[in-house]
Amino acid sequence: MAFCDWSQRQKTRRALARKFCHTGYYSERIESGLDKVGDIFMRRIEKNLKIHKDGACEFLKFDIQKACAAIFLDYFCSELIGDWDHDTEFNLVVKLFDEIFYEINQGHITDVLPKLKFLHTSHLNKLAQFGVEIRNFVMKRVIHPHM
Repeated sequence: MAFCDWSQRQKTRRALARKFCHTGYYSERIESGLDKVGDIFMRRIEKNLKIHKDGACEFLKFDIQKACAAIFLDYFCSELIGDWDHDTEFNLVVKLFDEIFYEINQGHITDVLPKLKFLHTSHLNKLAQFGVEIRNFVMKRVIHPHM
């Protein structure tokens, strides 16, 4: 929804998401998710501090990203990710989101001069492929099991 073109499909998506993005009605569900993920997150921090006494901070960013992704999946999709170490699909999706959001926050000439988009075609295609991989994860792990 970040790159919304305000088509009817995007308006419908925003309307559906709005109710869940304002957590007043669902604050207990958010708190429950935070409790579940918080325990996993704290165990990860303790483990990394023991294993990587001097370099634990480099793992902290990835663990925070995984915690945020796990909270999101639990809240919006009722999918709790508990095994952060061995769930390679989940770890890949977290890394892909990091790549996408890094790019979103970079200034590009096409932000000012959209007609130069052709200069970034291969790069934009790579980001689009990241989106496809994330969508495949959601379809496989969330949508199909709930169907």
